[in-house]
Amino acid sequence: MKLRRSCGILGGTFDPIHIGHLHAAEQIRQTLNLDIIYFVPNRSPVHKPEGAIASAEDRFQMVSLAVQSNPHFVTSRVELDRLGPSYAIDTIEEFAQSIEPNTQIHFVVGTDSLPTLSLWHRYSDLLDCGVLVAVTRPGATDTTAFKYGDRGVRYVEISPVDISSTSVRDEIKNGRSARYLAPDCVLDYIKSKNLYR
Repeated sequence: MKLRRSCGILGGTFDPIHIGHLHAAEQIRQTLNLDIIYFVPNRSPVHKPEGAIASAEDRFQMVSLAVQSNPHFVTSRVELDRLGPSYAIDTIEEFAQSIEPNTQIHFVVGTDSLPTLSLWHRYSDLLDCGVLVAVTRPGATDTTAFKYGDRGVRYVEISPVDISSTSVRDEIKNGRSARYLAPDCVLDYIKSKNLYR
């Protein structure tokens, strides 16, 4: 019987959120038996220039629309309401202080982030705050490749969905249909706000 609650934190720009994001999150939730996954849109992504993305509020609204039908998915404003760059450690520490005590936190990253993890802001503290989960495609990763001290990385293999936010934006920019790349509610929002055109 499962007694301890567990959650996943899935951060990103989500510009816009698409079917691939949702597909990956659901596979992660099921594989790790998580109670909930928090989608955390970045307010000010460290590696992307200001003005290169849709507004934080628009991205938050799109994520909220996309996850509303899944009772295990929740959108968080934790990074939108905090000033300054979006550092993972600040987000995880804030979650640790605000959610139910003794909840195990799983912080989800792509395997492409692992080689540069040691360059992240306070990365060692990040590894002390919960379980680091790296998403990979089947057979694509040597699961012994990245270890930090005696702390390993939990790998979750997901079946790939070859969709990116860039491809969704490009379809819209070029006047083509992005249907089935992102949820209809997200595409309706994009149209109503005239985004990516």
